[in-house]
Amino acid sequence: MLDKISLRRQTNAFAMQYGMIYGLYWCLSFLFLVSTQPSLQSLGTILFISTPFVGFYLARRFSATVRSDGPVTYGRCYIFSLLTYCYATAILAITSYCYFRFIDHGHFIAYNLEILDRPDVKQLFASPDVQNQMGGLKIDDLKTALQSLTPISITASVINMSILAGLFLSIPTALFGTLDKRYKR
Repeated sequence: MLDKISLRRQTNAFAMQYGMIYGLYWCLSFLFLVSTQPSLQSLGTILFISTPFVGFYLARRFSATVRSDGPVTYGRCYIFSLLTYCYATAILAITSYCYFRFIDHGHFIAYNLEILDRPDVKQLFASPDVQNQMGGLKIDDLKTALQSLTPISITASVINMSILAGLFLSIPTALFGTLDKRYKR
């Protein structure tokens, strides 16, 4: 049985290791999603949708590995999950910045501008319901906003979304991590 400080260090160490694995998984999903190939985009979507299940698996694996060293409470598993998502976010942030800064050369923004120029999208934005929901924003305002995006601003959005997703996904992930098949509760 480890003391509290050793349990925290152990939890952090496992979160770093699994965060790297999880971050690489997120990076693979991200790179497939921003690909121009529809088949790779579909694979990226599947990977993106499956990310919570990978988190559940990693939490279960953490729980099974450290169960003999001390209690695996919901709080400990929540901290593990949250740290895992944070470490994964750091890896994804580096990857997304490098991608948008050195590889993309504006293709992502150009692709989204092409979508906004399609007749069906213009018709959708012209409908009164969408105009009410958009608060008076016009499609040209969206184009201007897209054109002003920089690699660092896109990366900041990726970080914000990843941290927010990690906060919410840590709740069920910790629950799955604390479940133990051997013991009936």
